[in-house]
Amino acid sequence: MQMRTIVDLQTGEVTQVLDDTVYPDPVPPTRAEQEANRQQAYSNEADPLAMQMLRDEATKTVWLAKIDEIKARFPYPVS
Repeated sequence: MQMRTIVDLQTGEVTQVLDDTVYPDPVPPTRAEQEANRQQAYSNEADPLAMQMLRDEATKTVWLAKIDEIKARFPYPVS
């Protein structure tokens, strides 16, 4: 259980209460979902860097770092 902070917006009074809410375990994303997430991120983030790299406005290192970051952000589930 965790403590939750409640602030009364009218008085500014701060209260700590015990949060006994039971939250279900999050469902990990499927491989297909992660592939779609990666594809979207590649299109939005890595592809523009690739175009900049081709115009000598960005380095290959920056582009590859972005690809690695996207892979880390959307890892494939371990089977």
